[in-house]
Amino acid sequence: MIRILGAILFLELVNVSVLPMCAMADSESMKEMDVEAKREWGKELQGYAISITANKAVVAPGESIILTISLKNVGTEDMRILRQHLAHYDIEVLGPDGVKVPLTLYGERILEGSRESGNSTTILKPGEESSVGIPLNRMFDFTLAGKYAVSVQRAIWKGAPGIPTLKAISNKLNLTVDESLASKP
Repeated sequence: MIRILGAILFLELVNVSVLPMCAMADSESMKEMDVEAKREWGKELQGYAISITANKAVVAPGESIILTISLKNVGTEDMRILRQHLAHYDIEVLGPDGVKVPLTLYGERILEGSRESGNSTTILKPGEESSVGIPLNRMFDFTLAGKYAVSVQRAIWKGAPGIPTLKAISNKLNLTVDESLASKP
């Protein structure tokens, strides 16, 4: 069963809902489950895997892009993790020119606030995941039309002194800002 264990709340954050894989569902829920079955994951690292998805792959300029970041226990043992906070993730967005897109002022403030929130831990049982949604186009500048590449990393700490921290890396996500979709005045 999949369950949400923690979330970052922003004024513009959407709810991230995840269905149990064995649930009986209506047609809308079945579409969500189909998306789940096709979801890509980054390479497993010490029992962890990260997946990123967006509400749309192609958007009009200024249209909302909600990025969902999911951390899953793909191992066989319970894992203690820090609860999901944006500060635990390194989000990289490459713009149409291949250059790293900077955080907006809003993104800087949200990240700063996330760093100041307390750290607490939770347990992820095998097969469980924790997901958080963020307003990606508010945090990063998506004003140029073209193709963007998004990836996410998270430090994985095993809790023992002297053991180096490793970085779990998500799948790559391609997004397109298409000017032809812009509403005409």
